[in-house]
Amino acid sequence: MPQYIAASHLSGLTVIGIGASAGDLDAVTRLIQAWPPDPNAAFVLVPHGDPSGGSMLAALLAPHTALTVLEAAEGMPVEPEHLY
Repeated sequence: MPQYIAASHLSGLTVIGIGASAGDLDAVTRLIQAWPPDPNAAFVLVPHGDPSGGSMLAALLAPHTALTVLEAAEGMPVEPEHLY
């Protein structure tokens, strides 16, 4: 089951961290479907997995949320209504 890790504020933006195990795709999907829209929040999902391998997680989650879903990259700005 995904775990709520932390929330912090960057210039009025709430950043919500979510940790999940590799087998939690269904639970994460249900979580993002149930989360109410919030124009002042961004979500950062940190799944347990192989750090050297690519991930299809963004493509798998995107159809289940109105949030913009992107794979995070170094130096990428954190924006509201996004799931990284």
